[in-house]
Parts: sequence; structure tokens; C-alpha cells
Amino acid sequence: LKYFLKDYFVISIAFDSKGTAWIGTLNQGLIRFDGEVFHYNSSNSILSDTIMVPAIDVDTFDNIWIGSNVGLLKHKNKEFVISDKSNSPITHNIRSLAVDKDNSVWFTNGDIYQGGIIQYNGKDWNLYTPDNSDLSSTVIYDITVDEENSKWFTCPDAVVKYSNNNWTVFHSNSSGINFDWVDKITVGVKGDIWISCDYSESSITGDYPTVIKFNGINWSRMDLPKINNEKYITTDIYGDSKGIIWVATTGRELFYYNHGKWNYYCKLPFTIFTIKEDNFGRIWLGTGNGIYIIELP
Repeated sequence: LKYFLKDYFVISIAFDSKGTAWIGTLNQGLIRFDGEVFHYNSSNSILSDTIMVPAIDVDTFDNIWIGSNVGLLKHKNKEFVISDKSNSPITHNIRSLAVDKDNSVWFTNGDIYQGGIIQYNGKDWNLYTPDNSDLSSTVIYDITVDEENSKWFTCPDAVVKYSNNNWTVFHSNSSGINFDWVDKITVGVKGDIWISCDYSESSITGDYPTVIKFNGINWSRMDLPKINNEKYITTDIYGDSKGIIWVATTGRELFYYNHGKWNYYCKLPFTIFTIKEDNFGRIWLGTGNGIYIIELP
């Protein structure tokens, strides 16, 4: 494994069309990496060098959209534009963000995940909450967009799909699977929806799902293989371009699902908080102390 950015707590990664990595940290600022590390701070930008950046995505025009604790940032032509509560419906922290096929940005709104979902199309802001939509909660954990441009959201007790102005809410009682602790969400190459569960704030014991899959018709438990009866708490899930599903845990383990089965990849020195594939098919692992890069054969 290649390793760099020692001492940086990495929580988000995205890549633009040139392969440049945009890296978000926990209160250590925004970093650009194109072979050289460039750290944005107050001396070279309008950003503080202690900004928290939990989410980054890139649109088809190579605009970089950054979800942070100071609002929504857009990087274009070497300049940043900030949208916050002074000029938008954004109330505070943005924890998750995704750009759809129409280049609209969807992101969570509010502190500690609270405040619904905001869509921004470059001109208009649309705020969705249980008051004006079928969202089951103002608390949204994660967002992803599938190949049909449907938006998927995880909530404390449900998974929600938004497609062509229609909302579909999946609950535990309709799926047959406990959705109480659904967290991160990703899309597989076949369009399957994969969700990891986070029990870190729960005292739950016994049998519970660690990973859930939806094939468009049925929900299935895709639990991680138990090693020494360990209770896995997941930190991220990611589907790469080869059809492999990657899952990281708080125990610093990395698993991958390929050809119909789970495999144990490795245990890192530090917990993995974000997984992303770069333009060359390499898997980047953002950890509490730097980035590891996996070169697959």
C-alpha cells in the first residue's frame, strides 16, 4: 500500500477529470493533490486552514462542490464561492453531498445531520423536509445518486428514494430488515443499492445487519463475515467501477465483496473513514492518519 498525508485526519475524497484529488479533513482544511500537496488556508484562499470538510463531489464541468462546517463551497477557475445561512437556506454543517446527472447538488442541511435535504441547481435552492415531502425525518445521514439519476437517502429508520418528483420510503416493516441504524449508501455497477449500518451509538446486541443490499425488488442482508465473533461497526461503503463493494470498519478492517462473496483484505494501522476510486482504478482509503492507496491487479 502506498501511504501519504501523514498526520492528516481524512474524511472525504473526490477526483476531477484530470485526476486531481480533492481531500477533505477533520478541522485541518481542504487539500488538493496533483502529485504535489497544496493546502488551502487563509493566506492563499478565503478558506480557514481549520475548516472541516466531510463531503466533496465534482460535476461534469469540473466544478468542485464541497460540503463543510461553514456551508457549501464551490471551486471554479481557482476561486471559491461560499453559500451559507447569509445567502441561502443552509443552516449550518453539511455532512453529505452528491452531484446528480443534471449537475444539481444535493446535500444534507444542518448541524448534527439535522435539517432535511437541499437541492441546488446553480440558481434555485429547494429545501426538502417532512413538512413538504415524504421524507421520514429531518435527519439525513448519507446521499447517493444512481445511474437513472434517482437520489437515495439514508435516515435513522428508513431508506428514501427520490425519482422523477416521486418519493418512495422503505421502512423496516416493508423490507423485512431492520433499518434503525442504516448509515452510508453506495451504488453497485449493476444498479444495486448497498448500505452499511453503524451501531456505534447503540447498545444493540444479538443478530443485526451490517450490510444491506437492494436489487430493485428485494432487500437482502449481506453481512460481513464474522472473524472471532467480532461485532462490526462500519465507517464507509463504496462500490467501484469493477463491481467490487468495499466496506471499512471501526476495527480498522477492510472487506470487499466480489464474485458473490466477502473477502477480508487487510487491517490498517488507522481507522478508514472514506473510500474512493481514482481515475486509474486505484482505491484510496482516507484514514485518521493519512491516505493509503491500493493498486489492484
